[in-house]
Amino acid sequence: MRGNNLPPRLWRTTTPRPWSCWHHWLAILVLLPTLLGAMPVAASDSLLSLGSGLVSTSGDDSGLLSLSSDLLAKLQPFLLNEVLQAPSANYRVIIKRHDGDTTADAAVVQCGGTKVKDLPGDYFVAIIQGLDLKLLLPLPSIEYISIDAPMQASAAVDTTADASLLKTIYPRTVEATNVWSQGVTGHGVGVAVIDTGVVQVKDFSGASGNPGRLVVQQSFTGTSDTSDGYGHGTHIAGVIGGDSWYSNRAVQGKYMGVAPDANLLNLRVGDDTGQTYMSDVVSAFEWAIAHRVQYNIRVINLSMTSTVPESYHTSLLAAAAEHAWFNGILVVVAAGNRGPDSNYFAPADDPFVVTVGATDSNGTVGAADDWMAPWSSSGTNPDGVVKPDVVAPGRLIVSTLAPNSEFQQAYPDRVVDQNYIWMSGTSMSTAVVSGVAALIFQAHPNWTNDQVKWLLGGTATHLNVDSVRQGAGEVDA
Repeated sequence: MRGNNLPPRLWRTTTPRPWSCWHHWLAILVLLPTLLGAMPVAASDSLLSLGSGLVSTSGDDSGLLSLSSDLLAKLQPFLLNEVLQAPSANYRVIIKRHDGDTTADAAVVQCGGTKVKDLPGDYFVAIIQGLDLKLLLPLPSIEYISIDAPMQASAAVDTTADASLLKTIYPRTVEATNVWSQGVTGHGVGVAVIDTGVVQVKDFSGASGNPGRLVVQQSFTGTSDTSDGYGHGTHIAGVIGGDSWYSNRAVQGKYMGVAPDANLLNLRVGDDTGQTYMSDVVSAFEWAIAHRVQYNIRVINLSMTSTVPESYHTSLLAAAAEHAWFNGILVVVAAGNRGPDSNYFAPADDPFVVTVGATDSNGTVGAADDWMAPWSSSGTNPDGVVKPDVVAPGRLIVSTLAPNSEFQQAYPDRVVDQNYIWMSGTSMSTAVVSGVAALIFQAHPNWTNDQVKWLLGGTATHLNVDSVRQGAGEVDA
């Protein structure tokens, strides 16, 4: 995950080569608007049909295509094609053990690979050379191998706006302010923010001025550092539950999140450049599930998506999101910033989670003039799942700034009142919906996540735009 730019393909160490399966063409079509440089076009190759896609059969130096189709079915098609193009490269992968057989771990080491860490269940992360897959796939202790994909935050590059227009209007657009007056502010509801970290700023303090609402600081990056050197997570937390009444007198009440009394849990998965791996996010999901009762975690906010197109049927990240869902947690995820016809990335393509697209409020409170942000992802994936489920304001969103973060250094022209910054993306619209969900859970503490998902869609305001692009419409608290 790397904020406004697509992250480098850190799962292998060699220079990327052109792909020739359907994943190649799909990724080019949906990722091209966000790539920093041009991607080469693959030459015509012989193709082999394999499961969910086609892979190149020309120049197989890996020896993989000599294996039976049953053995090749144990390898993610995307990874297979990558190895065919660069068999001597090293790959960071997620390996599923068969029935918990840990001889798979030893086999990786014996082949010269490195075990990185265990994951919940029968999974572990490893770094292996592509050439070793021919030795690993026949082992009965290994059930499936896939890429440990980098994640991409769903903040979008946007144009500079007149500071006079940067009012924090999104709580009013979704009518959160109407329920605040009834005492519904998200009080007591835990929202887990799986992101790049959250800095303890005054906006997350309670009424007594103590840091009581940022109730957990947990890192899954391999270090104990829970800060936010990137800035994305702090911004997201502020959209959900920031409250400038506890900041300084000059900005009191000026910048408010949707659920200003919600409890926030910082589950850091990204480093100071915003980079993270799918396996880190999976670990954060499992932590949230294990501690859901202790901290009353009713909502998980994930404002990022995988960078590898994959069916939710085979994605470990989608499985982790569903595990949280089946444990009663409302999982709210970003649709992504790849535009129309790009619903191919976990966990946004999962049918259970609440996938959120972004609208532009046009600087007004009312929804009548709201329209879809052109970069907001939407579409029907090959599994027939249509996303997003709902949309929310996601353009020119002012929220809390992580001091000295990459956001502050990269976008000094977006800093507002010294301690706030505006950003755009489905990351921000996802946080708006998580805040609305926290309000609902306070008002209806016995409701299930399915009921809240139904209410979010059932009460949404239908906009005068394409129905696929907006899902059920713009959320309304």
